[in-house]
Amino acid sequence: MSKLELKIATWDHLPDILEMAQEFYNNSPYQGIEEYDESRVAEIAMASFENQKDRIVILLVTPEGKPVGMVAGLATTAVFNHNRVATELIWWVYPEYRGKSSLELFKAYEYWAKNVAKCSSVVTALLEDELVDRLSSFYQRQGYTPAERAFIKRII
Repeated sequence: MSKLELKIATWDHLPDILEMAQEFYNNSPYQGIEEYDESRVAEIAMASFENQKDRIVILLVTPEGKPVGMVAGLATTAVFNHNRVATELIWWVYPEYRGKSSLELFKAYEYWAKNVAKCSSVVTALLEDELVDRLSSFYQRQGYTPAERAFIKRII
């Protein structure tokens, strides 16, 4: 990969964000459980463009100016106290660009959580796929502690 660049997403990036969100969905266990609604993804993206940078953000990795990966996160108030917690919503990097760009993208997300959103902690999730063991080890090397395991069931 050429020069690694990280950017905060803008309106100009909306088509790329929608494309990457669709790829994330297509490669996740959510496919077949919940339907994909591009308009909802667009709402979340647009909220991140509208001066809510301390509440919601989409960060992009853009070698040669073309977005090839993103992380989207939301800051909310914790359940057990009044601290703010950043929750990762989507972390997607096209397979051929994974590696250093994925790590730098996630470090930028942590920087946003700490310095912009003023969060005391970051929550992230693992998809149940062939990478779960590797990603679990990655998170633990980054200082994360396993806290829960999520399950999903469609009820309607």
